Order: sequence, then C-alpha cells, then structure tokens
Amino acid sequence: MRDRIRTATARLRERVGAGPRSDYPALRDEAEALLQRFMEGGLVLGAHWWSSLVVVIIPASPFDAERDAYLTVESGWSGFDRSGGEVARVEAARIHEPTSVGYLAAFLAEFGRSPIRSASLGASRPDLTIEFETGARLRFDGHDEKYESWNVEHPGVFVVATPGDNVSFFDGTSG
Repeated sequence: MRDRIRTATARLRERVGAGPRSDYPALRDEAEALLQRFMEGGLVLGAHWWSSLVVVIIPASPFDAERDAYLTVESGWSGFDRSGGEVARVEAARIHEPTSVGYLAAFLAEFGRSPIRSASLGASRPDLTIEFETGARLRFDGHDEKYESWNVEHPGVFVVATPGDNVSFFDGTSG
C-alpha cells in the first residue's frame, strides 16, 4: 500500500508541481483515486473540535503513522445507516457549533467502527462520501461559494474541495 501511495504522490508532483491545480470535471477521477488510496482499509480514530473545525483522523493502521490522513470539515454532513436511511445531519451553518462534533462522534460510535471500504466524490460537485465495511456512509457536502468545504491531508499531499464546486490537490512539501 505504501508503494501505491508513493507512486500516486510522485505522479501528482509530476503533474501539479509546486502549485495547486483545480478543474473538477477533469481532476475528479484523479482526486478520487488519491482519496481512495489514503483511506481504503483505514479506521476512524476520532472526531475532534479544534480551532472551530471538525477534524476526523483516519489512520489506515494505528502502527503506521506514515499513512495517517486528516479530514478537516468546513461543510455540512450527513450520516446514513446500512439501509441508506439518513440518521444524522449537520447543516453547514451549524458546523462551527461545538455540538456538531458531538453528533459526528455519536454517528461514528454507532456506525463507523469498521474499516473504510471506499472514498468517492460526487459526479457534478466534490461531495465526499466515505463508506464503511458495514455499509454505513458519511457524506460531506462539497459545495460552498466562498470557502473550502473539506480537505484531506496525507503526509505532504492535500486534496481540497474548493469554492465553486471544484477540487484541487497539491503537494504541500514542494513550496
């Protein structure tokens, strides 16, 4: 798995260089492939309230710190049980309330204790969906006109849902 991530990161550095790149339709598949590599098989360690951001830490293995990924959320989100029923929701306007992390932690305690099966992006905008082996899903809204909706940081690489329904990714170590 490490080699796959290093290869994807090297390809990203070749394509992107030091600067960010953004064009959702053209970059969706590549951004989704990076997210999948960062999260597949990972376990959610927890949700934290930190500087008014909700951060979900997703280590692929608690014994392999090089693979930790951090999902920072600035958007609304929904949680779905294995049958697809919505069981939790926090609107974007309420994401900065301290209780929003409590709702996320409650969802994760009940539905998110199994490995991550997949990470995917929406067809027309960067809504991030994380599906667990149990069939439960978390969907983070990717739409905002002014702000980044979410970002995933994997050592030195960032994938970001940018304003206007775009996605950008860049190598944070190159500049």
